[in-house]
Amino acid sequence: MDEIILRRINFLIDAAKNEIKQAQDISLVMRVISNYATIGKDAGSAIVKKLNKRVSKKAKDILINQGLEKFTKLTINEHSKPISETWKWLRENATNLSAEDVWKEFCNHPMTTITKDEDRKIRSMGLKSSGGIQERYVDLDILVEILEEAPKELIKNMG
Repeated sequence: MDEIILRRINFLIDAAKNEIKQAQDISLVMRVISNYATIGKDAGSAIVKKLNKRVSKKAKDILINQGLEKFTKLTINEHSKPISETWKWLRENATNLSAEDVWKEFCNHPMTTITKDEDRKIRSMGLKSSGGIQERYVDLDILVEILEEAPKELIKNMG
C-alpha cells in the first residue's frame, strides 16, 4: 500500500475511534482514498470520469455516441457505497480495523460514473447518502459495466 494512502487511512481510523461527527476533513480524506481506489491517484471530477473504467451502461452509451466532452458534462462520479455509509462502518469497527481492511473496503466499493439522470433517480428514491450497490444500482435497473480501457483511451482508440 502506498505511503500516502496509509497515512490517510491511519488518520481515518484514528478519527473514527475518537470523533462522532463526519467533519469536512474526514469527508475530504475519504474522497481522496476513494479516488485512489478507483483510478490509482487523486484527481478532480473530470479526470476521474476520463479514467474510471466502471461506468453505467447509459454513461457508456453517451461516451460512445456523443464523445468524451458530452460524457464529462452529462455524468457524475457516484460512490457505490456512500461516504456517509463508509463513515458509519468505520465508526462501528474502528477498534478492530487494520489499514488493509479499510483499503479493501474502498477498493470493494469504487466510484461508478453514472448519468446525471441516473443520479436523480437514486436521489428521488431517498438514497443520496444511504444504501449499497443492491439498492442504488440493481433495484433501480442501473446497469454497471467495466470498460476494457479508460473512457479517454476508448474514445482515442475508436477515432
